[in-house]
Amino acid sequence: DITRVAEYHDGVFRNVHILTSWLLMAVSYHVHNGILQICKNIGQSRCAQSILVDMSLLKNLK
Repeated sequence: DITRVAEYHDGVFRNVHILTSWLLMAVSYHVHNGILQICKNIGQSRCAQSILVDMSLLKNLK
């Protein structure tokens, strides 16, 4: 299942497609000014990866 969201990067929103399972397995969620920050540890390196998602685009995510 693919969820289409907008990623905020360097002051610009751009559309990205993310696996819904990626969102569901995210380590943490932070909401700030209507923007959802999703953080997740990736693989053995345990490095943190995060994206910022416009909450208005998550209406279809259960």
